Amino acid sequence: LLLYLAVPPGVLVDRVLAVVGKEVLTQSEFYAQARVALIWQKGEAAAHAPIEGELFESLLEYVINQYLVAGEVRRLGGVFVSEKMLVERLNEFSRLFRNRNVYRAFLRRYHLSEDDLRHILRRRVRNEVFIRQRFKLSERGRLQDPDETSKEPGKKELQEWLLTLRERSMLRVAGFDGRLETR
Repeated sequence: LLLYLAVPPGVLVDRVLAVVGKEVLTQSEFYAQARVALIWQKGEAAAHAPIEGELFESLLEYVINQYLVAGEVRRLGGVFVSEKMLVERLNEFSRLFRNRNVYRAFLRRYHLSEDDLRHILRRRVRNEVFIRQRFKLSERGRLQDPDETSKEPGKKELQEWLLTLRERSMLRVAGFDGRLETR
């Protein structure tokens, strides 16, 4: 019995970083989505760059915003992403890599299937379409690079709307000690 009590209770497989409404964001899901966002911005070189400090915080905010906007899109409806549009976006993403083998290695490294990537990109495209329609942003006014749109009409309204979504939503984020704190 004493030997049994001396053995650690288990191995940590994943941990919760945030709960957005009823959706749970795990650490592994965060890193996969953060990598996709970084690759969109900076290309293949960002596939393995360290994510820490301010970059971690800004990417966590970005992913949380993606969840918040996706929840609002589901609630309001009206945004359809065609299979053709999704396939174009998948192809565009895969072309950011040197070749197909590097792209596949990226998917394996972050335990992403093509379906997982499709899900991330479908949400992303749906969110972008919704935001462009609602805030009259140009094609460049995508969520992945807010600095590009800082002078566009609708940018301020978008930031205010995102704050409103945060205030309306039940948002809990893991603190330094790992406990979920309401934000």
